[in-house]
Formats: sequence, C-alpha cells, structure tokens
Amino acid sequence: MGRPIKKGSTDQSTVIRIIDSTAGTPENAVEHDTSGIDLWWRREGETKTVITEVALASLDAAHSDGGIELIGDGYYRLDLPDAAVAAGSGENSVQIGGTVTGMIVIGNEHALVDYDPYDSVRAGLTALPNAAADAVGGLPISDAGGLDLDTKLANTNEVTAARMGALTDWINDGRLDLLLDAILLDTGTTLENRQVTIATNAARLTAVRAAVLTDLIDGGRLDLLIDAIKVVTDLQRSVSGTVVVNNPGTDTIFDLTAVTGTLSTNNDSCKNMVITFFDISGNIYETRKVTAFVGANGRVTIDEALTFPVDDGVDTFILWNKYSPTAAAGGGATAQEVHEYDVSEITTEGQAGYEIQQRGGKNSIYS
Repeated sequence: MGRPIKKGSTDQSTVIRIIDSTAGTPENAVEHDTSGIDLWWRREGETKTVITEVALASLDAAHSDGGIELIGDGYYRLDLPDAAVAAGSGENSVQIGGTVTGMIVIGNEHALVDYDPYDSVRAGLTALPNAAADAVGGLPISDAGGLDLDTKLANTNEVTAARMGALTDWINDGRLDLLLDAILLDTGTTLENRQVTIATNAARLTAVRAAVLTDLIDGGRLDLLIDAIKVVTDLQRSVSGTVVVNNPGTDTIFDLTAVTGTLSTNNDSCKNMVITFFDISGNIYETRKVTAFVGANGRVTIDEALTFPVDDGVDTFILWNKYSPTAAAGGGATAQEVHEYDVSEITTEGQAGYEIQQRGGKNSIYS
C-alpha cells in the first residue's frame, strides 16, 4: 500500500515495479513507448481508466500526467493524472496497475483521505487553529494537566464590571484607598503616629479573651443564650378577636378570627399565654392557658375545656401574656380575679389590660 493522498490534490505521483515475466528479475529499460505497455488507474467503485504514457526528461523533472521514468532496480516513477485523486464518488482509494509485453507490472494503491497527512500543524483540518498548540493562535494546553475550562469560565463570569470597579477603588490611590488614607491621617492612626505596636495588640488576645470570642461564634455558649433570649422576646403581643365555641365542655381547640392586631405565625409565640373568653354581651366566661399554637391558621389549644353554657356559638377573646394564678391551678378565673389581676399586673399591655378591666366589671356567670 502506498502513501495516503489527500482528496483533490494535484500533481501526485506513485511508484510501480516491473519485472521479467519469466526470470522475475527487475526490468530497467522500460520507456513510455516500450512494446505492449498499457498502464491504468481505478478508484474504488469505478471502472479502469487508461493512462497515456509520456516521457520524462529526468527523474526529478516536473510533473507530467502519464510520465514514467526509471528509479532503479525495476522501480519506476509514474505521474498520475489529477482525475485519479479528485474528490468525489469512489474516492476511498485509487489503484494503479498495467501490463508490458513479456513483463509483470507490480502496481500500487493509495488511500484517498480528507485530511492532509503532510500538514504538520493541523493535518489540513480547518476546524483546528493553524498554529502549534500553546503558540500564538494555537490551542491552549495545561502544563500541569487537569484544565477545567467550565470551572474557569464560571470563575471569570464572577468578575463583573461592578466588581472590577470596586477593586479599582480599593487599589493603591483608588477612591476608597485615598479615603482610608485621609481617615487614618485625621484620626492620627497612621503608621508614623501609631502609639501601640502590632506586637502589643497581638499580646492583648489572651486565652481568656479568645474563649469569649469562642462563646460568641455561631453555636457558642453566648450565641445559644442570645438565641434563647430572642425566642422569649419574640413572644406574641396581646390581641383580641372572635372565636367560635360549639361544644363547651369538650372543645379545647379553637381558630382565632377577625383578630385586631398582629397575630404571629411563629408556632412558639403564643404558648403559655392566657386567653380570656367573653360572650356576645361582653361578659367574661372563663380564662385558660394556651398549651399549643399553629401560626399558619391561628389555631390555639387550651389546657382545659370551657364549661360555660352555649349561646349562639360566636364569642370574643383577648389573648394576653400574663397568666392568672387561678387559671394556672387548673380552674377558671372569676371576673373579679381577672379584673383585679389585670389592673395590678398588666402594666405593659395597655389596650389588653384596659379591655379586660372594662369587661371584668360587667356581670359574669362566675361573679
């Protein structure tokens, strides 16, 4: 098999060998007009095409279609017509053969390819850059290996114009840098005027102070304590509204509606608060402790079912964050207890204390 030839190339030559048909010895005297010479070429899938042989002035003469010239030891240069290697149907390979009277022609075959096997840069493939890898205009390479272009692209996309502007401000003599220099100069804390050395500052970070910082970090002791304090300080403020009581004596779960004020959505915000129920005339029925709360729908669970008689089922309530001693003991507070307790204890819940004080003075089934 001969060398591969790029499809569509021009002025291509091949090499054939001619030997004596009887002795098998090389024939070195064949010319273009030797008796019985008949050479041909054929591309795969096509018929044979006769070559018109012509003389070449020398072995290194310019290409001439059909030209034949001895190389030596029975080998001959044969110049192919351009049609033999043209791009088109049946171009996977081209075969060369023939006959000479009293001799045997040992032909050749060449693969016809789409690339240029003699282009040392990109093998004639135009989809690749026409420059050596890692050279100007060539493919980038990773000297260390493991070049992740997707990660590099994601990182460079983070460098936005706005962020570059901020970095420009921070560089030496940028706007923020000049501003900081001015602040240092005005406050007398430039390096030239500094009274405390870096070593002294480092010495201030004692083991005790480091332990305090450890307590303050996320999950540290002081951080957890602050979280606990926040839970307490986030408790629900007093509100009022309506509630439906359909089954006194059994119901312990109610939905608070038409709420005046803001009802928290935090499930822990109303636990252990007190809810006082009133009838449609404003009389106090009973006071109970809230044991559970669902912030999503304003649903409260009380510690003990109500016992007052059923009227039309729609009553009002006041939810407040002071707990009556009587109610804490498991019983309902009387109107007088609620009245007296609220007046003396509800000093920060002005509106709730005022409403209970006013309603506690009315007739109640417990007074």
